[in-house]
Amino acid sequence: LLIGWILHVLVLTYSYHDGVLAAQQVPITGQLQIMGLKPDNRVALIGDGFEESYWARLGKFRIVAEVPHTLETGDSATAFWNSNPEGQQIVLNTLKSTGAKAVIAIKPPTVLPMGWVKIGNTDHAVYFFR
Repeated sequence: LLIGWILHVLVLTYSYHDGVLAAQQVPITGQLQIMGLKPDNRVALIGDGFEESYWARLGKFRIVAEVPHTLETGDSATAFWNSNPEGQQIVLNTLKSTGAKAVIAIKPPTVLPMGWVKIGNTDHAVYFFR
C-alpha cells in the first residue's frame, strides 16, 4: 500500500512538472534569457525552490542560494515583500555574497521596489546585481 502511494505521488509530481508547471515556467526561462542570463549564471531564489528549480534547469542556470519558502511567519516571498527597504537590502546583500548574478522572487507586489523588474507576464520578478 505504501509503495503504491509513493508511486502515485511520483506520477502526479511528474505529470504536474510536465504539464501545468512546465507551461508556467517556460516563459520565465525565456524572459530571463532575453534579460541577459546565460547558462551557468548563478541565481538566488526567494520562493519555492521545488517549483523554481524547473525554470532554472530549463535555462541551465545555477541556483546557489534560496531563502526558504516556509518560515514561521509565512512564506519567504511574502515576508520579503512586506519587509522594509532596509530589511530587503540585508537579504539582497546576503544573496549577493553567494556570487549570484540575480535574485528571482515569486509573488511581487504591483509596484516593485527600485531595481526589481517583473518577468514578463508571470508572477515573478528579478533583481540583477551590479
